Amino acid sequence: MIIIPNSCYIEIKPGPGGEDSKDWTLVIAKQYICFAKKLKYEINIVRNKKDKELKTKYILMEVKGYKVFEVLKNENGVHKAIKESIYNKKRKVHTSLCLVRILRVGKVTKNKVNRRELRIETFKSRGPGGQSVNKTNSAVRITHIPSGISVECQKERSQMENKRYAMILLNNKLENIEKEDIRIKGKMENWGNINRIYFFNKSFVLSKIKKRKYFNIKEILNGDLKELI
Repeated sequence: MIIIPNSCYIEIKPGPGGEDSKDWTLVIAKQYICFAKKLKYEINIVRNKKDKELKTKYILMEVKGYKVFEVLKNENGVHKAIKESIYNKKRKVHTSLCLVRILRVGKVTKNKVNRRELRIETFKSRGPGGQSVNKTNSAVRITHIPSGISVECQKERSQMENKRYAMILLNNKLENIEKEDIRIKGKMENWGNINRIYFFNKSFVLSKIKKRKYFNIKEILNGDLKELI
């Protein structure tokens, strides 16, 4: 695979914490969108999967800009929020988690994946509310059967283009797992790998990587990440 240095994927998914964690996932996604705009990076949402209540279950974004992977590579890990829950009548403090993964983008020169180990499905592209936005089955879902890893793409109108993007993403995920020497046994998430903790009641952010506190929590949530990255 030839690595494209000026492009990467940001994958975000909610962890334990119910509805609060789903809301928190969207907050972190907006944080990266604001950060990208500040640096004049191009950012596009490839996949925004929602549940029946239209809460975020999974977000995949593609970012393009000068050496963007090198800029974002240390964002991997769990981003944790400690704040009052709007879903609790007594407004008790609740812990919300979301997992961020930064994935390289590459051009597949030699596909190592055995096509017999793939399940490829097509379906109609859907909008934020779940409604169909395309009359043809242009969206593509590819599942790597041995590992259980599944990727989807519906960003393009062409089924062929969506399949190409999905294959790139699948290869990136498999290669990332191989490099990090992670055994695929069910879920890959490591929810103990904390990157940052946002203490809303105390108005500061604790970076586990930088090993220091930041008291500009509002600015950080609005994409001011230059001191943390």
